[in-house]
Amino acid sequence: MLLRCEERCIDPFLDITTSIDIMPRFIFFTKTVWTEAPRIRHQLSRMLSSAGHEVHFFQKPLHFWNRTRVGPRVVENNIFLYQYTELIHHKLRFTDSLTKANGFWVMKQIRNNIVDLAVDEDVVIVNFNYDYVFLRDLFPKIKIITIMNDDFLARLFFNYQVPFRRSLESTCNISDTVLAVSFPLLRQLETFCKPQLFLPWSDCDYKAPASAACRDTLLLWGYINDRLDFDFLHEWACMLAFHQPDVKLLFVGPQEISQSVIKALSALPNIAFRSPSNLDDLPLDRIIAGIIPYISNSPRINAITFSNKAFQMLGRGLPLIIRGMPNFYDAPFILRGDEADAVELVNTVRSEFYKLQPLIRQFVSENTSAVRLTQFLSYV
Repeated sequence: MLLRCEERCIDPFLDITTSIDIMPRFIFFTKTVWTEAPRIRHQLSRMLSSAGHEVHFFQKPLHFWNRTRVGPRVVENNIFLYQYTELIHHKLRFTDSLTKANGFWVMKQIRNNIVDLAVDEDVVIVNFNYDYVFLRDLFPKIKIITIMNDDFLARLFFNYQVPFRRSLESTCNISDTVLAVSFPLLRQLETFCKPQLFLPWSDCDYKAPASAACRDTLLLWGYINDRLDFDFLHEWACMLAFHQPDVKLLFVGPQEISQSVIKALSALPNIAFRSPSNLDDLPLDRIIAGIIPYISNSPRINAITFSNKAFQMLGRGLPLIIRGMPNFYDAPFILRGDEADAVELVNTVRSEFYKLQPLIRQFVSENTSAVRLTQFLSYV
């Protein structure tokens, strides 16, 4: 488990060693489409693939009336994609009988998909679904690792939690190992199992930022959607335009908000939008910090301890300014935007930017893909 970072960051994952005599193959069950923006299930698939493991990835099931092609399709090296259907959407299974009916349907779909895949002792199931209780019936002698990366209970229709909580508990109980990607999820699962913390990781080794750069840009990188606090961003931009007109806000990523919001923000002189781009293709030598200004008191956001994009920006030496996310990781290079005004934050990061680099470098080195791979394979 990652510890609070004060003067140095410590991660016991570094002490993990593992000895594996075979090269396991992995079967992933997710509620994610493979072509979505990368999430931890994509990253884990690619990390295992790069290490020489086969990954058989069952993506988000279609509705039962959709035609589904049985059998795998190669999408990347060592990664095979499968498609199947479900009978009832998981948010509509209000009774145990509906859950069981859907389970029987999905089991048949999975069996049809893996008929040509030899499932033996070298296979490991990696499950990202809270409601796949039937996996133990389907794979009675195979190791099952369940990873909880969403607070499903906080996102249910009508807050009707009883059958869903029962499904979550049963799915955890049939699993050999349960992992949680945040501290709140860890605490939630501890009521009925013994989960382990499994955070995201940096997609690269630490890259030292340019030392003689003119830094004048705050970077919002990632999905531009309703998770962001646009009133707060508008207030920030206006404050900076008055007190520090040289500072710009750059929004880079897919736009999933109304054009009226984009138009209102674009009207400000210090806000610019840019189409999705890799971080390394951006003018990183001008970035003061990465910003993640989420709305406050949202169940979808409160469970976040660390995000993929946060690790990626830290990997390039960028400090972070965040808002919302009360359970986010606490470290000197992560500043809270709800505790200070924009001018004060920008001045602080500018003055401390290079002093923070040793801490960022240490933290990134303790949260690389190699460290997470070692941790994950230790459960295998």
